[in-house]
Amino acid sequence: MSINDRIIERTENFYADEFEKAQANRSAVVTQYWFNYVNLALAPVLAWLLPREYSYVSYLVLIGPIIGLIAGNSWLKKSVARPKIHGLRYLWGWEWALMVAIIVAWLAGLFRAEGGDNWSYNAGAMIGALVGATAAIIAIPLVSGWQRRRDLKRLNAEAED
Repeated sequence: MSINDRIIERTENFYADEFEKAQANRSAVVTQYWFNYVNLALAPVLAWLLPREYSYVSYLVLIGPIIGLIAGNSWLKKSVARPKIHGLRYLWGWEWALMVAIIVAWLAGLFRAEGGDNWSYNAGAMIGALVGATAAIIAIPLVSGWQRRRDLKRLNAEAED
């Protein structure tokens, strides 16, 4: 039994019936949603509050959500196929605005670390951020579809054995 299985077993023992477990699961989805946005919003705050030479430490706020995402996905794929993400159309308008505002504030905080004098660095970082965001928007649906097909193939093969 993996540590993730033990975490789930322990947590399920807190609830008396299936309804409570289902509601706890829904609550965990809401928790993950807000945890990710609040964590991301901390990055520009740190980039601005920390002394210039330490502003890149703000990247550390991404570690928690990334580890959680990896752990959750590795546990999930053992029992069901991971979902296919159909682009980022599911994001609400205010989420897009929030993401853009956070990224712009974060980049501005990181540019401040360069003293604002190094325009070639700042332009390169801005272009890199735009290229990276575009690549992610294109790659996420492709990779998630590929992962789902691979998971379904593996799970079907295991079911036949």
